[in-house]
Amino acid sequence: MRIGVLIRRLNQLRWAEGAIRAAHARGHAVMLLLDQRGSSTGPKASERPDHRTIPARFAAWASYQRVGWAEPVDALLIPAPLGIDWASLPRAEVRAALQTSVSDALNFQRANWDVFYGWSTWWRGRVADAAARSAGRLMPIEFVPVGHPLAEHLTWIDRAEVRRALDLPAGPLVLVFPFPFGAHAQSWRLRYGYRWTGDRRVAHALRRYCDRAGLGLVVARRLKAHLPRHWADVADRLIDGEEPGEPTSMRLLSVASLFVHHLSSGVAEAAAASVFSMGIAPAGWTAYEGRGEAFTPVRGSRIGGPPSRRFYDWLYVASTWTPGEFVRAIRSGPEINQVGAFQRDAYVAHFLGPEPFQAGARIIDDLERRLARPVGQVTGDV
Repeated sequence: MRIGVLIRRLNQLRWAEGAIRAAHARGHAVMLLLDQRGSSTGPKASERPDHRTIPARFAAWASYQRVGWAEPVDALLIPAPLGIDWASLPRAEVRAALQTSVSDALNFQRANWDVFYGWSTWWRGRVADAAARSAGRLMPIEFVPVGHPLAEHLTWIDRAEVRRALDLPAGPLVLVFPFPFGAHAQSWRLRYGYRWTGDRRVAHALRRYCDRAGLGLVVARRLKAHLPRHWADVADRLIDGEEPGEPTSMRLLSVASLFVHHLSSGVAEAAAASVFSMGIAPAGWTAYEGRGEAFTPVRGSRIGGPPSRRFYDWLYVASTWTPGEFVRAIRSGPEINQVGAFQRDAYVAHFLGPEPFQAGARIIDDLERRLARPVGQVTGDV
């Protein structure tokens, strides 16, 4: 079987790595189709796929071809299945979408797909709703839950190597994804006012908490977001952008004891790694509105509070706070314990899918099954 994997940004490699490993282990030929039409300048230039920037280990598992020059393949796997330029892609008997984000499921379009590989069965309804709203062919699209692809990295991440490579402090760590100033449309009051009031208070309160508790403070900046100076000032270690092609957030969470974020989908990765999440939702932060009740934060929910079954709020797994509540909580010593095993397992089963995390093997299982059938025999349920 010849499998093509479309890579438009290097950060998509981490989502497909499990499938690439599994396909190679079974003797299938894998081609990484590198779409190099993105900008070679600007804050995301480092994400432009190039054979010189792809981690060296991939050369043992796959060949590289530029989009537009590739030969037909049996199966085409596409992480982040939004905004696809189909005219540039090779012919394929099976065209498979791979969920890499919440947006992939909530904005999915039907046209040109044969199968959608989602994290868990819970996402089936979200994908179906999105597909129904989009224009496209009427052929059914099958939804196959395979698990969370990034969580699979936990099976081969070397935690000692992570600490060495990223020069992390010894001992337990707090990982922070600061508020993404400038990354989305933001009001003047939020972009500038919150920066100098609430966000600064959060940074310094968290620094004092880490000092009292003997925790290292690691701050990771997103490539497209501006990082205020106060976060660099309080950090023991500043991670300035992603490692090209690597699952940096998963690597950091594999050695963290607490995750502090601002409505990041990293809350799912943290749950996979059994790391408790504390989300901060400042007033006026509307970038993710309209995603539905499951993604609407319950501000102030905490251990001992009312149970919730939401993406950012799940008892003994994750909670969301206003900036003021967060500062007051860590001043008095927050109830940060080990993630409750039962609640963590329930969250994972609900949002991330089956364990053990083997998304790559499940994807290849399904592609092998499909390509063994006569063309046209596969039917779906989306």
